[in-house]
Amino acid sequence: MKTTRKTAAITLMIAAALAMAACSPTTPTDPTTSPTASPTATSTPTPTLEAAPTQDPVPAPTTQQEAITGASNTIQQYLAASFALAQNPDLGESYLDGFLVQGSPQAKVIRDTVAHNIEIGLRQTGSPTTWKTNDAMSYASQSTNAATGEKSEFGAAIVYGCADNTSWTFEVPKGQVAPEIPRGSFPNQYTLIYEQTAQVWLIQENVSLRDQDGAPTC
Repeated sequence: MKTTRKTAAITLMIAAALAMAACSPTTPTDPTTSPTASPTATSTPTPTLEAAPTQDPVPAPTTQQEAITGASNTIQQYLAASFALAQNPDLGESYLDGFLVQGSPQAKVIRDTVAHNIEIGLRQTGSPTTWKTNDAMSYASQSTNAATGEKSEFGAAIVYGCADNTSWTFEVPKGQVAPEIPRGSFPNQYTLIYEQTAQVWLIQENVSLRDQDGAPTC
């Protein structure tokens, strides 16, 4: 099946609110100034940030379908982790490192979008974008480890499918207007690489195929 694979800039809204908890100063008491009991000093605890998610190792794919299935599972986990970051920007852009090829187009999208949306105070509420893979259009091909030269017969996966963003909304600071984006289930293409050392799939790029010829029907 011939499919148009135009690399277009993906509109990815990873949003966040500027909510930082401030600790109250602790006032020491001097027991020599009064025989009465001194009040106990208290402080507002700093929220504990959750650890960045990691993927469980999976064996290197030995068939095209194994590659598509493994890569699709990573996409699902990635969307859930992306939503967690959208809800809590204090997690930082490195929160998604376990899902991204470092220095890749997708890593740059995340870095730039997180910084922008923290600055304007935008975040998401609801539940993560859902994903449904189009197995018939997706495929895998050989990849080569640039550092070691080691090849993986099915180590590069091109996964087509539909992303549904109807389960979440934007929240903005008072006085600002939330951005308007198309709502529904839209065609997307993910490019993933199997990382042989960590034995996980990593996302290199996500491209929107909305309004493009040959895109999956969603």
